[in-house]
Amino acid sequence: MSIKLRQLQLQIEFADFVESDTQDWIATVDLQSSDTGSSITLANAWQFNSNNTKYQTLHPMNAQRFGSTGALKINRTGGGNAFYSVELAYLTTIDEKINRFSGFEIHREYFSLDSNRRWHRLKPGDYIDKGDYVFVNLFLNNRFLRYHVVVDDTVPGGLEPVSQSLGTEYRPSYSQDELEAILSQSKWYRDFRTDESSWPPLRPRFHSELGLQNVRFYSEALNRGKYHVTWLGQAIAAGEFTVLPTHVEEMYRPIMFGKSEPWTLTVKTKSP
Repeated sequence: MSIKLRQLQLQIEFADFVESDTQDWIATVDLQSSDTGSSITLANAWQFNSNNTKYQTLHPMNAQRFGSTGALKINRTGGGNAFYSVELAYLTTIDEKINRFSGFEIHREYFSLDSNRRWHRLKPGDYIDKGDYVFVNLFLNNRFLRYHVVVDDTVPGGLEPVSQSLGTEYRPSYSQDELEAILSQSKWYRDFRTDESSWPPLRPRFHSELGLQNVRFYSEALNRGKYHVTWLGQAIAAGEFTVLPTHVEEMYRPIMFGKSEPWTLTVKTKSP
């Protein structure tokens, strides 16, 4: 088997909630080929403790002959329980040359709420603290009438979506004027907002689903126009998390799609 691998995503979560008497431990992860005997190091000396309970990484892979079978080997020192998940994604050389926008244009921005209750747009290299809230904005430009459209946004490994319909969950409140002030920092909001003719109220048109790994928005019929959808999350684990692009497509014509840029979210533990 000879394919061009794009990336391999690995996530390990330290289950400190399983045992009350947890211990620090270190993990090293290798991808080993049963056919060629070659080995690729995916994670080297990840340190888990009560403050760092989850790690996630993306490992870019070049075109290579890896073989038809292999195994993921995890070496660890220390006690405690852990859970892990691995996802392999690949593209052929032809696929890599396709533009990100094929019928749809979509962009994503993150805003964080700091300890002084001020919202800031996150820029590359910025970080947030564990416990901070993150306001996720998705901007969709649709140029033609589309049917059965789904917007699929990956939840960063260190975030957990907050349901805005449940009264049992705390969420920061803001008025329409405060929302306008927040979005005034946006790179895309002004371009979308000034196009008054194509700014229909979005919420009645979309059905949304909040999941631990993905947040999805569905629409049976989407008219030509520019749209804005949001969801709220809270940082629950420290670490550096690579986030896959937001993906939008017509469910029964997936050749019509769009992807945002990927992102790296860094969550730090607050100093005592």
